[in-house]
Amino acid sequence: MKYLILTLLISCNLAAQVDFKYGATARSYPSLGGDAFIDTGYNQILWGDNGQSPLYGLIRPSVTGSSSVVVSTYDAKLTVYPISFIGLGAGHKEVTSEYDEFTYFDCTDVACEGKMFKDYSFGKLALAYGPFLSTFSYSEFRNTYHDDYNTGSSVAEYEYILATQLNNEKQIQRTYFLGYKLGDDLIGLVSDQVQFLESNKDYQLHLAIYQKRIENFKMTFGIGSLHSSDQKPGLNLILRMEHILLPSLALF
Repeated sequence: MKYLILTLLISCNLAAQVDFKYGATARSYPSLGGDAFIDTGYNQILWGDNGQSPLYGLIRPSVTGSSSVVVSTYDAKLTVYPISFIGLGAGHKEVTSEYDEFTYFDCTDVACEGKMFKDYSFGKLALAYGPFLSTFSYSEFRNTYHDDYNTGSSVAEYEYILATQLNNEKQIQRTYFLGYKLGDDLIGLVSDQVQFLESNKDYQLHLAIYQKRIENFKMTFGIGSLHSSDQKPGLNLILRMEHILLPSLALF
């Protein structure tokens, strides 16, 4: 029995892999802004051989951190892939703001500073046929806000450019992607749709994107529209750069 356990531990170790990447994102609307991020995870093959076939099982705990200097985010989650193109999981996200001079919020009425907590579950799916590929993700959040400053009757959702109620907000997010591979490069369409059920507000981002890959570097350009219940539609330009130091075994 002890030899069997030792063999299983060695097999799991060989099938496990740490991944790590970092980069930065910038957007042009409603005002010029962006952040830098790091993402790391631990990949454990559950079954199959990802080197021989796209059909395998995987579990990946991961942590993502980002900062725009005045707003920082911490996101820890666990994703289980029963098969490589289906992911299910849950996570905890914290957003901390130390800024009260947003041009698109009235911070005398909206709580711009403080810490927001988001507990969520999600599912995602990827499909491919030849050079075509598509992904879909669905997430449900339960949001609460810790207001150290006791200001405002609503809270600033910095990422989505709108104000929602302070506590017990329910958030639903759907993200769609349809793309076409050009060798190592990629062109596609992205639609990100978010609803805040208790506040009865929504956010939408629609982009056409082109992604250029050179070895372990990716650069993504996007152009499209962004709007929310509190922000009128406007042209939005996106630039995202990332460097993959250690690749993930997850397909997406």
